Amino acid sequence: MGKDHYCNFKSRVIHLISLFFLRIMNFYLGHEVDSTRGCTKNGAAYPIIIFQLKPRAEKCNRCKINRGTKVTADEKWARESPCYFCDYCYSLLHSNDDECHLYGEFSVYHYVHD
Repeated sequence: MGKDHYCNFKSRVIHLISLFFLRIMNFYLGHEVDSTRGCTKNGAAYPIIIFQLKPRAEKCNRCKINRGTKVTADEKWARESPCYFCDYCYSLLHSNDDECHLYGEFSVYHYVHD
């Protein structure tokens, strides 16, 4: 425990594994080996997920404050492709006062975060 272990697969790939906490369950006797850790008796609950990334919505690439509501692809003036814009920044950069597009050499899609 707490030491680095090396696993060698097919003499080509070497993986470094560090064990910090190990839960053991005795399936034959039907009870927990270490009940002080709060281990569950349900074998289907393993492996226990310790950390899971939270889904995050893309922010506007221009103002970096608002959530992106439009995404553009293959745009010549954007720094990256795809590029995300909020409604205000998109209208400021891509349309004039008459709501007409200034140029049309790009694809634009509505961005809806799940």
